[in-house]
Amino acid sequence: MSRSARTRIALGIYQDAYGYSVMASIGSGTRRLNAPEIRYPRGTALDIMKARWEIEKQKLKQQQQATRAPRPEPHGIGERLVLALERIADQLEKRTT
Repeated sequence: MSRSARTRIALGIYQDAYGYSVMASIGSGTRRLNAPEIRYPRGTALDIMKARWEIEKQKLKQQQQATRAPRPEPHGIGERLVLALERIADQLEKRTT
């Protein structure tokens, strides 16, 4: 049995013939995380559904932070500058001894 068309009530909250649906997601593409759909009967206050959407969104953000890989050390000009300064310091040290 297919559902009728959904109407967006608020961000992440939809209404269809059977009641309301709350769906939270973060990210995009291969990094997208989705919370399971949460159903509410008709007549449920919008504030309750918005609060639940916020809770689900926070859970997803925590999950994303837990699975995120640490950032690699920066490479490039800064690293080359440090290496060059170390070489210069070694050369100056050799001259003074």
